[in-house]
Amino acid sequence: MIYYFSGTGNSKEVAERLAACTNDIAMSITNCYSTLPEDTASLGFVFPVYAWGIPKIFRTFIKELKVPQSSIYTYMVCTCGDDIGLTDHEMRALLSHKGIALNAAWSVRMPNTYIALPGFDIDSETLTQEKLHTAILKIADIGKKVILQEKVTDVTPGTCAWIKSRILRPLFNRFLTGDSKFKVDHQCIHCGKCVTSCPTSNIRLDDKGNPHWQGHCADCLSCYHSCPKHAINYGPFTKRKGQYLLQKALGKQI
Repeated sequence: MIYYFSGTGNSKEVAERLAACTNDIAMSITNCYSTLPEDTASLGFVFPVYAWGIPKIFRTFIKELKVPQSSIYTYMVCTCGDDIGLTDHEMRALLSHKGIALNAAWSVRMPNTYIALPGFDIDSETLTQEKLHTAILKIADIGKKVILQEKVTDVTPGTCAWIKSRILRPLFNRFLTGDSKFKVDHQCIHCGKCVTSCPTSNIRLDDKGNPHWQGHCADCLSCYHSCPKHAINYGPFTKRKGQYLLQKALGKQI
C-alpha cells in the first residue's frame, strides 16, 4: 500500500507511477481509512516537503494509522523543489513511536510550487522539464529497489539542514501558514475550480459564487495554481508570480 498526500499533483504523480512500477495501490490519505490491510506486503508514504518537514495533515494521518504488523517493509518518498532538510529524520522518529522502522527513504526533486514568500516563484520552463525528466527516471529506479525491499537512504538534505528544519520550520509554521491571507479579486469567474482542487475541502462558495476559506488549510496552494483567471492571491506575496499545472507540464515531456 502506498499512502500519499498531494496538493498540486506532484506527489500524486510520484505515488501513482510508483504504484504502477511495483504493482501496488496508491491511495490518497484524504480518501481512505486509517487502518492498513493485514495482507499488505509493503508500506509506502509519499508526500511533499513543506518548510523542510512533513505536512501537518500527513503527520496526523501517520499518528492515527493502525499498522497490524510492525515488521513490514516501510519506505518514504518525499517530493521537494530543491532539498528536504531533516524530513527523513522526522519520519523515522514519527514511525518509531509506533514501533515501525523506516527501511528506506528517497527524495525526488519536482517543479517548485511554493510561491507565498518574497523571492519564491515557480521554476522556469526549462528547469521544470529537466526536473520532470529526471524524476520519471528516478521513480522507476525507486520502484525496482522497493520490489527488492532494499534498505536505502537517498535524500538531499541541503545546506544548513538542522537550522532549516529545527529553527526556521517552527517559525514558518507559527507565523506563515494558514488561509487568512488568501484573497480573490474581481477577475474571479465563480467557476469553483478552487473548491474542487482543494484536497481538504477547505473552500466554500457563497451565494454569489465567491470562494471563502474555512480555516483548515493544508497550505498546499492548489487553489492558487488551479485558478484559470489567476484571481487568487496569498496576501501581496503572489502577485505577478507564475502558476504551475502538472498535467500541462507533463504534456511537454518528449
